Amino acid sequence: MKKSNPDCVIDSSVILDFYEVKGLSHLMGFPYRLVALDLMIHDLEIPTPAEIANAGIVSVETPVEIMMTMCQLSAAYKISTFDAALLLYAKTTNSILLSGDKALRNAAKKEGAAVKGTLWVMESLVNNNILMSDQACFILERMFMLGRRLPPDEASSKILKWEQQR
Repeated sequence: MKKSNPDCVIDSSVILDFYEVKGLSHLMGFPYRLVALDLMIHDLEIPTPAEIANAGIVSVETPVEIMMTMCQLSAAYKISTFDAALLLYAKTTNSILLSGDKALRNAAKKEGAAVKGTLWVMESLVNNNILMSDQACFILERMFMLGRRLPPDEASSKILKWEQQR
């Protein structure tokens, strides 16, 4: 029996990367189930919970055990309590944490949690024919123009690769 992909716990930085370029709808075909904790979703001013749900991101109720320990992890790694909750959830469910936040990514690595970012999401969308390479180039270039924080060398190499695929 074929094992299905693990869930991906998405943080606000990745959501905002796509939202800012009006690209949340592209996440609908993502080959992993995207989940976000209700605590984080309801704390965001934009996008709205409805817009997040329409992008195919599943809101998960934050488990009580996580709510009881997220402050300790937050203090230990100097990350927000929401980020600590996402990390704890990803770790306890063996999910992939999707984040562009440097401190959260470092904490995830120290905790042994799998962590990826927006560029990995973009690559997955292209590899699964959800985004065409020219669309991916456009979206990634827009993210840069709007000041989204992405690793410039890796992003540039992806743009060059996708431009060759046109």
